[in-house]
Amino acid sequence: MIKEIEIGFSPEQASNPDNFKKSIATFLRINEKEISHFNLVKKSIDARKQNIILRLKFEVFVNESVLPGNQDHFYKHKNVKNAHEVAIIGSGPAGLFAALELIENG
Repeated sequence: MIKEIEIGFSPEQASNPDNFKKSIATFLRINEKEISHFNLVKKSIDARKQNIILRLKFEVFVNESVLPGNQDHFYKHKNVKNAHEVAIIGSGPAGLFAALELIENG
């Protein structure tokens, strides 16, 4: 069975893709071994409250064979320890999108 689900993560949790399978299994109330494969379909930021939440949408294959084209496309974050600091002015749609792009591109 193929399911599409959306789960909210803190930015710290979302930065570690190794936790996704466990969170998906908990959300679906199934064992991790039943998940054949999952794809990250969409990422969005929910910043309406003080605690920012990243909403991640997954396509989950439960006890299902996986087609060869379905592979994980998780972004591996770059080391930004020595990178220049950037200031984003404003927290509207453009500011949030700029922050997301900076996070994704290091």
